[in-house]
Amino acid sequence: MSKILGKYIQSVLCFLPCGAFFDCFLSILYFVLKQKRFPNILHPQTFNELLLCIKIGPESYNPLRQFICDKEFVKDFVSSRVGDSYNIKTIAILTCANDVYSYKFQDKCVIKPTHMSAEVILRKSADETLDLMRICKWFSVNYYKEYREPNYRYLQPKVIVEEMLETESGTIPNDYKFFCFHGRPIFVQVDSGRFGSHLRTFFNSKWEPLGFTVEALPSDFLQVMPENFEEMLYVAAILSKPFVFIRVDLYSFNDMIRVGELTSFPSNCMKPFAPLCSGLSSAQIDLVVGKLFSTPEVETLDPLLVTR
Repeated sequence: MSKILGKYIQSVLCFLPCGAFFDCFLSILYFVLKQKRFPNILHPQTFNELLLCIKIGPESYNPLRQFICDKEFVKDFVSSRVGDSYNIKTIAILTCANDVYSYKFQDKCVIKPTHMSAEVILRKSADETLDLMRICKWFSVNYYKEYREPNYRYLQPKVIVEEMLETESGTIPNDYKFFCFHGRPIFVQVDSGRFGSHLRTFFNSKWEPLGFTVEALPSDFLQVMPENFEEMLYVAAILSKPFVFIRVDLYSFNDMIRVGELTSFPSNCMKPFAPLCSGLSSAQIDLVVGKLFSTPEVETLDPLLVTR
């Protein structure tokens, strides 16, 4: 199915009524369209099936999950558990179009909606003209209706302006997205060049490269483990403690760690794993990762998925 056709179908389906039944129906439909198979809802075993069951169940309405979905409020959660020093500095919160048009944006800043995912504007200099109309359109987007993630349903539309994070060389720092089960960071997705030549590599909690990716291509060179990797594991573990599963997204740069966001349903349960090694299949990887939901004593990912 082409991306254009998929976007058209989604734009039509989002007008279906809100509520548990249609949320469940659409979530399963999106899963089938992307994964090319029906999920086993009655006896889920794979990572994406188990994550889907959380999404369409009462846990997705957990007030804490809803609270941490808001990119403004999540900073209160971070501050209460690991300290405010791990938060990215908030410069302003804009609540309507008038705020956007009257606000004097900093020469360098990051602008994004607090109630959505995957939307962001990086302003790197005063010479860059901001698309204020694009920013204002965010206020009218109901992200819940588009993707049926109930934890977004009751969020107030806002725009957050944050400080720009840069390495000593002036580049955007890598993303370190920790997949945490039962308060344990088991493996990490490392994204580099997200706003250019996007590469993605997976490592387990021992920084051993894993034999799969999701969507983006892996890096051709083996990335060096950050010196503060143990501290990142600690931060991810503390922030993920209240949840059976959560993804903790961190930045590491200039010996500092900052929390980007906490993600309940990565890729909306729709993106299959892509094996990088012969002898592995997407279904096998999905099944092995799914076992992490029922084995809280596990501390790292199955070594069978480690690239040799």
